[in-house]
Amino acid sequence: MIASELRLLPKEELESLVIRERETLWKKRMAASVGQATKSAEVVRSRKQIARLLTLLREKA
Repeated sequence: MIASELRLLPKEELESLVIRERETLWKKRMAASVGQATKSAEVVRSRKQIARLLTLLREKA
């Protein structure tokens, strides 16, 4: 989702997206650490998405 779409979501849904994205990031990091084939760009993309979501949560606070 892009930021303009995320701005329309309620605070509770943004919080659940942050939790889900953090779990995804953790899984990608674990997969990379055990040597499974993962794209390093996916980890970066997840980190940026988490930062984007947290920024929007701060705006709504």
